[in-house]
Amino acid sequence: MIIGFLALFSAILNKKWGFFLALLASLSLIIFRIILLKRPPVATLTESALFIATILLALTFYIPPLGRTLSVIAAFLLFISPLSNDAIAPVLRSSFWLTIHVLTIVTSYGLLLGASAVGHYLVLKKNDLLAKALERLLSWGTILLIIGTLLGGVWASTSWGRFWDWDPKETWAFVSISLYLMGLHAWHYGKIEIFGLSFFAILASNSITFTWYGLNILINKGLHTYGFTDAPVIPYLGFLFAELLFCSFIGCKRLIAKK
Repeated sequence: MIIGFLALFSAILNKKWGFFLALLASLSLIIFRIILLKRPPVATLTESALFIATILLALTFYIPPLGRTLSVIAAFLLFISPLSNDAIAPVLRSSFWLTIHVLTIVTSYGLLLGASAVGHYLVLKKNDLLAKALERLLSWGTILLIIGTLLGGVWASTSWGRFWDWDPKETWAFVSISLYLMGLHAWHYGKIEIFGLSFFAILASNSITFTWYGLNILINKGLHTYGFTDAPVIPYLGFLFAELLFCSFIGCKRLIAKK
């Protein structure tokens, strides 16, 4: 909560030293938890939210025009993630797989949520520098998402005896990857402009949030749902509704402009 308030405070100030202070605090907590737990702190919703928030705070230095927005998103993630000291599931007690699978996946989430923030800006206003940043964030985020998903399949094979079984989490990971690949391929082959790529970044990020957060609190089925069921539902549904309104507004505005 303290780091969430620091992130919100830095957004209000909109100063580099404020973003740096929030980033330093989140990094310090991550390092402290690594020393204390002797594993990467990404096994629960709270821990993964902290890690994603840290990536977003780091991106404030890569994308200064959106520093305030990224910091607010980081604060929101920290505020809605529940505090939990419950023991983690036995399958998650592998520092090796937490490092190479979960850490890779969570890093991709941070980059792709950052890309979504850029996408929201670009569907409203053109900016060549941010357009390049969007492409980089989407490319690296998608690459890490694919690698992390494949590594998860290897882990599933060793833990559960199968590589892929269309578990709800696995299914939505596939949906998310497909959306990002569709957008990036359409962009690289000139089928869509930067507006279309930005719109894809927004839509696909909602799939990411559902894969990471929504599945565990709304469906709560499958082998991947542990430690997340105490998370608040209303803020997430409010976020999805706001995104739906925003995308509908932008889509209608674009159609009217073309006509």
